[in-house]
Amino acid sequence: MALNCLLMKKIGFLIGLLLLLNCSVDSVSSEPTFHPESMPVNNVYIQDEFTFGNTYTIMVDYYVPSTCYSFKDFFFIGEGTELTSIVLNNVIDDQLCEPYNGRLEEASFDLKIENRGPYVFKFWKGKNSLGEDNYYTVEVPVTE
Repeated sequence: MALNCLLMKKIGFLIGLLLLLNCSVDSVSSEPTFHPESMPVNNVYIQDEFTFGNTYTIMVDYYVPSTCYSFKDFFFIGEGTELTSIVLNNVIDDQLCEPYNGRLEEASFDLKIENRGPYVFKFWKGKNSLGEDNYYTVEVPVTE
């Protein structure tokens, strides 16, 4: 009987040790994880015309739903004088966030005018009821 009890204790100890060794320290992190999310623009602030060779700041504002959102960057598609712009935010995963009620954030980027033709910008405004992308499109002429 004492042998069975000792054997059971050893087996229990080995099972406990195996469970402990299988726990990954990597899965327990104090650092929050993020995922990117596209944010629809609310307004675009852009000049009526550009002068060739100058640099301009283009600003947008967009609504932020909660404290878990923070500006990451602009994502650009296109080249030359045609650019599609999407505002990207980092969103904190697995945290309690305080909701905002209509909080606007601003973001901007600088653009050097290196082409003589008009610039066409498409700023992502979100998706419509059919799931199609909507854009605010603006054409800005370039003067000498």
